[in-house]
Amino acid sequence: MAAEGRSMRLWPFRRKRRAQSERMGLRHIATLRSVAAFIKEFGYPPTVEDVRIWRGYESRSTPWFHLKVLRAAGLVTWTPHTARTLRITDKGKAILQK
Repeated sequence: MAAEGRSMRLWPFRRKRRAQSERMGLRHIATLRSVAAFIKEFGYPPTVEDVRIWRGYESRSTPWFHLKVLRAAGLVTWTPHTARTLRITDKGKAILQK
């Protein structure tokens, strides 16, 4: 029993989740660089499968998650349900220049 006057923490306690656009990490930037390298080498945008292979991910959901974070941050854009429409925005190009 908890002593009176003390608050009990229930396990698991919940942390505030950051918005996807605030979760940008090194792997997200590496994915952005991989997309830019693919476009430079082949002249057309990659598919999610191409990103998976280039980054060496085992799961198909991993590059998809990274691309969604990049889109939420405004660094890439694409047309849903259409192949090879992934584009790097001006904001994304500015980050690549750094």
